[in-house]
Amino acid sequence: MSSNLTAPTILGLLQKPLSSASFLAFRMGTVQLANRMRHTKRTSLCLLLLLLTNNVCRGRGVVNPCTYRSPSGRYVWVVTPTDLHGRGPAHYKVLQAGTPVWEGDLTFTVQEAAIAEDGKLAGYAYSNGLEGFGLDPKDKSSGLLLQLLLTKEGKVLLNESVPRKEIAMHHGPEPYCQGVFVQDEENRVVFLTPSYGSWSQYRLSDGKYLGETQPMVSKDPDLILRNPIPVRGSSLVLVQGWISRWPTTDSARFVLVDTHGRVVWSQQFIQDYVSLEDESNAFSVMRFLNRRRLASSETTNTFEIVSYAQKLGFRFSITTNATEPGGWSVREVARVPRPEGDLGYVEMFQSSTNPIPSQATLQHLPEKRLKRLGSFTLDRVKQAAPSPIHSVWSFDFDAPGRIGVLQPKQGSAGVLSLITTQGQEVTKINLKQFADVELGRPDSLTWLEGNQWLVHGRSSKEHQEDILAWIVNMASRKVVQLPMLGRGRVGHVCRWIDGGFAMLVGWTEAFAPQADLIAFDRDGRRKWSQNRIHGDSAVGQEMIASEGISLTRSNEIALLGMDEVAFFDTQGRPTQSWPVDERWGRRHKYLAGFWAGSDGTLLFEDFDATNSIVRTTASGRIISQYSPQDREGRKLVNGRSAKLSPDGRVWVTDQHSLARLDANGTTDLVIGPPPSELELTAFSQVVVDPFNQIHVLDERTPTVHSFNESGRRIGIHTFTRTGSPSASTQPHLSLSQEGHVYVSIDDEWLPLPPLSAPVNHPTSRMPNKPPPTASNTAGHGAIPSETPDHLILSEYENAVISPRNGQPSRWIERRADGNWLEMVQGNYIVGDGRFVLRSSSDLAGEWRSYATLFDRSGNALATAPLARGTSYGNILFDGTHFIYHTAAGLLWAKTDGTPEFRWAPEGHANMHDSFLASSGKELWVVHSETRTVDRYSLPP
Repeated sequence: MSSNLTAPTILGLLQKPLSSASFLAFRMGTVQLANRMRHTKRTSLCLLLLLLTNNVCRGRGVVNPCTYRSPSGRYVWVVTPTDLHGRGPAHYKVLQAGTPVWEGDLTFTVQEAAIAEDGKLAGYAYSNGLEGFGLDPKDKSSGLLLQLLLTKEGKVLLNESVPRKEIAMHHGPEPYCQGVFVQDEENRVVFLTPSYGSWSQYRLSDGKYLGETQPMVSKDPDLILRNPIPVRGSSLVLVQGWISRWPTTDSARFVLVDTHGRVVWSQQFIQDYVSLEDESNAFSVMRFLNRRRLASSETTNTFEIVSYAQKLGFRFSITTNATEPGGWSVREVARVPRPEGDLGYVEMFQSSTNPIPSQATLQHLPEKRLKRLGSFTLDRVKQAAPSPIHSVWSFDFDAPGRIGVLQPKQGSAGVLSLITTQGQEVTKINLKQFADVELGRPDSLTWLEGNQWLVHGRSSKEHQEDILAWIVNMASRKVVQLPMLGRGRVGHVCRWIDGGFAMLVGWTEAFAPQADLIAFDRDGRRKWSQNRIHGDSAVGQEMIASEGISLTRSNEIALLGMDEVAFFDTQGRPTQSWPVDERWGRRHKYLAGFWAGSDGTLLFEDFDATNSIVRTTASGRIISQYSPQDREGRKLVNGRSAKLSPDGRVWVTDQHSLARLDANGTTDLVIGPPPSELELTAFSQVVVDPFNQIHVLDERTPTVHSFNESGRRIGIHTFTRTGSPSASTQPHLSLSQEGHVYVSIDDEWLPLPPLSAPVNHPTSRMPNKPPPTASNTAGHGAIPSETPDHLILSEYENAVISPRNGQPSRWIERRADGNWLEMVQGNYIVGDGRFVLRSSSDLAGEWRSYATLFDRSGNALATAPLARGTSYGNILFDGTHFIYHTAAGLLWAKTDGTPEFRWAPEGHANMHDSFLASSGKELWVVHSETRTVDRYSLPP
């Protein structure tokens, strides 16, 4: 028996998702990901997507406390893990009709469970966590999968352990469980083990093994089965399916199967849960299906399934009927509105009892205007010399050697400037038509021929993947938009013969990455394309992982992959390829950029390597290698996006200026504001101390510039760096309640001396290194703060509070709602000794931010979920409300996260950050581009 229901096409669900690369960067760390991928010649990126399909439902393998209930609600199990990833023991508590039955600790942590009507718990656990990393660093195994059955008194009836191992690179260890359910009427427990392609069955009464069953739903390889729900009062199981293939019109499927796996009824939703060709929408659907309930069986012989597109719940009743196929009759009995398109979160993904404010909610909040008290400008040491550029998004050279620079401009989308190599401006065009276009990639600007330049980007509107491009004539100042070039993710662009250009475009189909190498003529018409080059082919793998394409002197396209360079002729046919390490005679670290010069040489960027710039012959033999530095010998921070000018010189940008390098990698010419310890040219981080002094960390040099409350400069402090200026060791400013300011640099904490503080300003007590009581808990890159009683160190997954009275340090690992902090992003000191930790959690692939308030002793008082899209800025606390930055302006929220009102100060979209000043009576808004500070009176 089957039926179809039609619904509108879904054009994307929920938030913009985490890309596959971003997910793995969080999962393994960016450098680890690079190390594991770069030496693999034929890694199937389909497996990478399978990793997401299989593991994203657990959110980085994090196991929070969870409450499980029997169908009637009579029995309740509360599982409290002792480890973030569910490794090792957990505490269990059983209630019967609200009365405690048993409580105790067991050696394993159940990660998902189902409760029978007699109080038994069926669940599974991973001894080394979902991702297979044990608590003991010496344990190199992936641990065990445990299939468990416990009585309500905590007695173990079943503990089936299966060794786990990685079967492929970048894929989580197997076997894993997709779910578990119990059927009281059938006296069975079923574990879903998709890696085995079957369901494992055990007897509910005593845990005896009953064999395997295979749901005979479909042989479609793109059908993913998930979330089985026993229909109460029957032997049937409702299973949700999803077709991951694109394009498809019947993505959403629900089926009823009997105890033998035979289908007795099915339901399709036409044009529902449909994934589009671009990766973002496919992952939106995937994440939605992982964390939301789309079916239920609350009463005997009934069930409900939900159409997300129609926002309707369809209720059915079932009865035995010997005349129907399978012996069952299924009849629709009602349709009920479901405005959210689901039945709520799956229990284990309900990460907070407080609702997360949506953008729609914020837009309708009352706006309270704050009284403006004035503003001031931060001093300069001297007036900056006039320069045609102040910030660099992208740059390129034309044939005569002039430089085109794409740079942002406050109040408009961007500016395209044409300058000489000596910094004289030739012409400038404001690009106002790019208001809804994402620019900023290193190759967003490409010279084509003569005065013709290509500017390309992607629509910044949510759930749109349109590739947009314009031809800009710098002589006539004419800007012509090309027809839409396609949909997907633009990998890289380079000029092509006859004024055309070549573009690498990627997307995801059925969770398998695909790529097209496409050549366009000068009018944006396709000349040729290499279609559907996927990760299973040697060339395809290099294309998908490409870090650059460039036109060589011989009119070939050279493409830089993970560890090879591949070449294509004028028709896009592969001609040759060679491994980088073999030609270099040494191992690269992480290839991150590429350029082919008109002299036939090749230029590589080897990110975070000792020699980050490598120049070779056309065959890959090294000619020179170095790391860019200025004339004073300082390494250029973010000295990337290297390119060769027509005269063979190497140029780099740190996104603020252009620098030309000599043969040894030293700058001999800078266009734009040069980095200098004497002048603040780029705001990195700002703090305002209790004396209304403003301290700004320069992004380009390890220098702190200090100003008083009128903007007068009162101090410049430069620190010597001992480590590599990589992104992982960027300096950080910290502030104590007493007004001390520290620079965390290369894992040392260096205090700034008091500048114009009162005479009784206390002496700094923070050590340069972690104190002995914290040395075992403070990790690399821990961010310090200081109260009169404690030293607080926030790091990746927790914080450490070190009392000054000599008592042992303690870890802070949980929020006030009992869930793990998971990823700590900063700490903020409140004036009375309390402090706030900002953290993020991965809820089945959707990142959420939280602010947790702690008392002076480190006890969690309240946790507030922050509005979606809150990704930067301070978390302020005025004694009753959290104040933080959102797209709608500054938001005032109660300690439980409930938003009260908002306020959009002038220029809030471009503000750098906000601060409480004057003992909490004023709000200061800092604008880095104008160097101004606006002062406002806080509401009573």
